Amino acid sequence: MQNTSRHSTPGRCPKSVRGFLLIWLGIVVLLATAAPTLAATEKFFNYYEKGQTLASSGDWPRALEEFRSAASLEFEDVKRKRTYGTRFISYHPHLQLGICLYQLGDLEEARKELLLHKAYLPKSDEADALLRKIDKGESPEVRTQAAPAVEPEIEDAAVPPVDIVTTIPEASLANSGMLDTGSASVPSTGVLEPPALLTIPELPANPDVSYSPNAILQVGSRLSIAVLPFEVTGVSGFSGEHLAEALTSELVNLRRFRVIERTALDKIMQEQALGMSGMVDQAEAVELAKLVGADALVMGSVVRGEGGSSLNVRVIDTETGVALAAHKLGLRKESLRTIDKELNRLAVAVYNDLPLLSGNVVSAEGDEVYLDIGGVAGVRKGFKLVAYRQGQPILHPTTGVELGVRVTQLGELIVIQVQDQMVITKPIGDPELEIQTGDKVITK
Repeated sequence: MQNTSRHSTPGRCPKSVRGFLLIWLGIVVLLATAAPTLAATEKFFNYYEKGQTLASSGDWPRALEEFRSAASLEFEDVKRKRTYGTRFISYHPHLQLGICLYQLGDLEEARKELLLHKAYLPKSDEADALLRKIDKGESPEVRTQAAPAVEPEIEDAAVPPVDIVTTIPEASLANSGMLDTGSASVPSTGVLEPPALLTIPELPANPDVSYSPNAILQVGSRLSIAVLPFEVTGVSGFSGEHLAEALTSELVNLRRFRVIERTALDKIMQEQALGMSGMVDQAEAVELAKLVGADALVMGSVVRGEGGSSLNVRVIDTETGVALAAHKLGLRKESLRTIDKELNRLAVAVYNDLPLLSGNVVSAEGDEVYLDIGGVAGVRKGFKLVAYRQGQPILHPTTGVELGVRVTQLGELIVIQVQDQMVITKPIGDPELEIQTGDKVITK
């Protein structure tokens, strides 16, 4: 009997096998491409090299934060520092910090960093030259971006003055994790009662920051934030890109956050074929922010409604989608000058909503890690923390004065439950080392 079964042509793979191989190859390429990005959030040399790139373009505030992140993990300046394998780099974080601080006009702090660099590496022509400038009182020529042209105020008698107040449904805050509702549950009918309105107090006209970020130990990087172009509805003469850039500048100047470069965000938006006007939904925006390595996403809007115009800002955690902060300001005048002033107030409000706090691990049971800081201290659901283990003190190489302590970064945690004096967290991904009772944490 003739064999009618089909055989594969010699030397060729069946289509199903070829398809599987193509998929597998695509996954390998994707992982290989993503690996450097993932590592960049964890290793000292990624922070250092990023700082060098930013410094070369004159972005001193962002470069400063990158070098601080690097120094928090590997403190000493050395001629050759091993990164991985047989790769070595010249590693001078304190020299770079001194340069950044000098360019930002903080001459006294710049001097301290430069002298510390010379304590590790006495023969440093670059540090000597900069110290001579500081001794002579020579300030750098500060390079600033030209201020955008201020558009004329929009006169519109139909838009009455609006009091600066925020009203957010209490149920919305509970769902977002900003409000603890205890054991409240949805009725069995699935019908929710109309939510009560929670009024957030008016922001002061000239708000002050509530703490100094330099007073809290830094381990790795601060909370990374991406600012999307604002959505502008019903108001003419405003650019969503300008508003995002203005708020980004305000957040950078506070030196609390690691603000993602706008160019990186624009590149991803173009690659994903997304519009640049802010017209993306929250789910798309969160995924976009993840692609640029952001811990949190800032979404804003300017909207004209029946009661007047308002400026709105939300900060959303990219891991959980929880709203970490939300503010809404009524606009008395629709002009860029007014908007920029309000953006400064909003930036400070966001800064105060996301405080830098330190605490201790009091218990680590399986996937749950208990900390001795809670809601009273300002911690909310969705906050991210860095867990670390404290080691031997770092002494000044010439004076012997204690400068700080060596730290080992263990991993990151996210708050899943908040009590007055305690929070329960869970690890994000796999910690580099096991987190134990007695280890320490700081908010990102």
